[in-house]
Amino acid sequence: MPTATPNKADVLNLALIGAGPWGRNYIRTLAEMPGLRLSLICSNNPETATLVPTDIQINGDWKAVIAASDIDGVIIAAPSKFHAEMTLAAIDRRLPVLIEKPLALNLADAEAVEEAATKKDVPVLVHHVHLFQPGYAEIKKQVLALGPIRSIKCKSGNAGPYRPDTDPLWDWGPHDIAFCLDLMAANPARIAAKNRDQTETGRGVIFDIVLEFENNVVATIETGNGYEARHRRLEVEFESETLILDDNAAQKLLRRSRGAGGTASESPISISDQPPLSIAVANFAAAIRGEPAQYIGARLGVEVVKVLEHCATRITGGGAADG
Repeated sequence: MPTATPNKADVLNLALIGAGPWGRNYIRTLAEMPGLRLSLICSNNPETATLVPTDIQINGDWKAVIAASDIDGVIIAAPSKFHAEMTLAAIDRRLPVLIEKPLALNLADAEAVEEAATKKDVPVLVHHVHLFQPGYAEIKKQVLALGPIRSIKCKSGNAGPYRPDTDPLWDWGPHDIAFCLDLMAANPARIAAKNRDQTETGRGVIFDIVLEFENNVVATIETGNGYEARHRRLEVEFESETLILDDNAAQKLLRRSRGAGGTASESPISISDQPPLSIAVANFAAAIRGEPAQYIGARLGVEVVKVLEHCATRITGGGAADG
């Protein structure tokens, strides 16, 4: 049986499945967060033992980790093909889950996770990490004051990673699709997608995705692993202003105002420098404790997977829009 919901004063004991690049980010983040303790890791890499104190247990069997009786929640940073199976196993134990994106690699599995989590009332946080950027949080606040969104533009990617077992559409696409669905609080009416015949580097691939919403808002996304350098940019256009979040810029969040005669001016918006991963983990901990938290529930993760499936179909079929 799972452990009872811990008292707010207690330290939460968390398990981590996967100690690859993202798993190691969690190891570092949890080590710096009071009230949270990484007590158990699933990893078959001997190097993992060198990354953590000796009192942290390491077990190569993920099923044994989920079955442990002394953990309050589990973070899944394993390869995407295992996400649905591992999350369903944790939910079956009523164990709260923070799962890396994408939630699953097909819509049926994603919906199965949502159904199970709803039925058993288990907190699930699908980790679309950029939703937790302080700059993005500020954009969402500004939406209330600036009025209807007119358009959204996203560009993200890098030179790699080139993973033979990971489709770059499913690796990079979830981030910007999550931005668009969350900002619009709606699902697109039409989807178009294609991959470019030639990339800037000759290696990797870049995808062009267009999401059209019912209120004539168009979101355009460029994403993939075929760039020469890292990109992470979001532009949200309103009637007379545009908010620009650029993770590579010195001033990460800018307001571009359009004046009379088409003149434009830009001004920085101050934001916190708190790491998005720390914010996400803090939200997960709050959900375990029964406190208010953001992005708890699998619905957005399901909708992101649904759009990705449509994009994959459009790419295979030549990019035609889906109504």
